[in-house]
Amino acid sequence: MSINNISREFVFGLFLKFFPQVINDLAGLNIRNLELEKRFYDRKIDAYTKTTDRQIFIENQLTRSDNTHLQQIEFIIEKVEENENTCIIWIAKSFNQVMIDEVVNRIQESKKNIEFIAIKINDELVEILDEFTLINQLNIISKLDLLLQYSKLKIIARHYREYYQVEEFEKDNLEEKVLTEKQKIMIKILEEVRKQLHYFPNVHREKNIDGNVLVIGAGVSDVVYAAGVNRYDEIYIELKFNQGGREVFNILYQEKDRIDDYFDYLLEWDTQLYKLYSAQPYTKENLDKTIKRQVRLLDKLVKNLSYLKEIINDYKILEECDI
Repeated sequence: MSINNISREFVFGLFLKFFPQVINDLAGLNIRNLELEKRFYDRKIDAYTKTTDRQIFIENQLTRSDNTHLQQIEFIIEKVEENENTCIIWIAKSFNQVMIDEVVNRIQESKKNIEFIAIKINDELVEILDEFTLINQLNIISKLDLLLQYSKLKIIARHYREYYQVEEFEKDNLEEKVLTEKQKIMIKILEEVRKQLHYFPNVHREKNIDGNVLVIGAGVSDVVYAAGVNRYDEIYIELKFNQGGREVFNILYQEKDRIDDYFDYLLEWDTQLYKLYSAQPYTKENLDKTIKRQVRLLDKLVKNLSYLKEIINDYKILEECDI
């Protein structure tokens, strides 16, 4: 059972993101910049990326192959375009040969350029991944390199047949989406968040920034971090307490002076929207510096959530508030 709200499957995804050579060396691929929990139609893919000549889908399963994951693989086969080279990697603890045959048959019936690779994950690595669900989530990424010594992945099956000649493509050559100025700013914010908060697992999940706000789960029920740009041309960051966390916010507000001092009076309190926040105006000239400064404050909030927990502990309602 996870005590940090991070599943072992997601930890394994982080491992592949930061150490793609584990798959590259095994399968002869060139995986870089893996996107985790990537939205694909109405589903989420564990990991996804595009290289110069193919798109790669990875489904992670730390148990024996089952029908749920088989259906996910079949969904990918059905939805990928015929005019793209595709590689689908299914990682599991063990495989049912009937399921592997089913995947191969579906690919042959589709007549799409799909390579399928089934990879077995070793028991020892799975056991170590279980231990990662028991540590502080802020320490997970710094310890991922320990998994390298336990990783003994093995290709169980590999199938590929080319049906069409597909020209190589670069990500930048795909149909470009016209971005608004604020959408461009949101991309900058996301990049800076992932740079400064690289240690925080939740920033590496795929993020929808269409609403000019980046929401990051705090790993605590009904509490989220956010960063974005508002209609007043301000870059803001916040720690927001949703409905189930409002009692917690009210308790923290009673210790406002203590918390303000701890965070160097850089945060404001919104007692109507139940949040701690900072909003700073920007100009074209100081945009990058403003983003960097605000994300640095968000970094301080993330790293010091335990300080706020201590305050809640003082009121002896930790279990009731689930924080």
